Amino acid sequence: MKYLATLSLGLLLCSPVAATTVSQPYAEPPLRDLGLSLTLLANVPDVYGDSRPNGSVPYGDGSGRLLLTDRTGVAYTVAPDGTLSPLLDARSLVPTMTYGSEQGLQAAVRHPKDGNLLLTVTTESVNPNLDARLFKLPTGSTLPIDHYDVVSEWNPTTSKRNVLMVIEQWGYDHNTNQPLCLADGSCLIPVGDGGNTVYSGTVGKFGFGQRLDSPLGTLLRIIPNGDGTYGVPKDNPFVGDGDSATLAEIYAYGFRNPQRGYVRADVTLVWIDMGQANA
Repeated sequence: MKYLATLSLGLLLCSPVAATTVSQPYAEPPLRDLGLSLTLLANVPDVYGDSRPNGSVPYGDGSGRLLLTDRTGVAYTVAPDGTLSPLLDARSLVPTMTYGSEQGLQAAVRHPKDGNLLLTVTTESVNPNLDARLFKLPTGSTLPIDHYDVVSEWNPTTSKRNVLMVIEQWGYDHNTNQPLCLADGSCLIPVGDGGNTVYSGTVGKFGFGQRLDSPLGTLLRIIPNGDGTYGVPKDNPFVGDGDSATLAEIYAYGFRNPQRGYVRADVTLVWIDMGQANA
């Protein structure tokens, strides 16, 4: 499969405190001024099954390489000349890809504290570590567990991993996606609201993204330590809010299906959140 670099078409400008209110200070550009360019990066082989390349980020080691993930469970490095080299094989952990699947190896980024490690997000059918931090479905929910979103630290050389957190998910889509690691060593982890309810009722009818006692529909901000543990930044907005049910890891909330983000030169955090329709 050919993998193309594309420009994202929808952006959400978020407050770096809490995404309860979003302002849009930029005028909408005329449609005639919008453009999209594609550049061939690499040909992803189907040797591991029907390849599903779903994203790439700079590796961050000064080599000019990219770190590319395939939902089938394989992560690659991509050299500047387009040469692919398998880096991590997690095929045994993720489900077999089906048409329209939003599961698998969701993302991989270089660890902010230990450059020999990767920070990964996978969807898995069983909880891989009962001792890891577990985020259960929101209190009062009677929905069955469909799968688990798992955030891990991997050593690709030894194939050893430490599980940082496990998130119970009730739907097959709107899962945990691409982390963004910041210069201060913290990482933002986008978590979807659990599923598309448009076929069974009102979109967002469960309201999970409006709760502070669940990671669903939020951006989490943690500091991975490189040893299977993580810390919570003291300046997260809901640390010490007086409610014992509030998750200190939450940095912003109110999302549907957050994907990827970046920080602008003026330190504005920009995040992509996928909506249901154009109305």
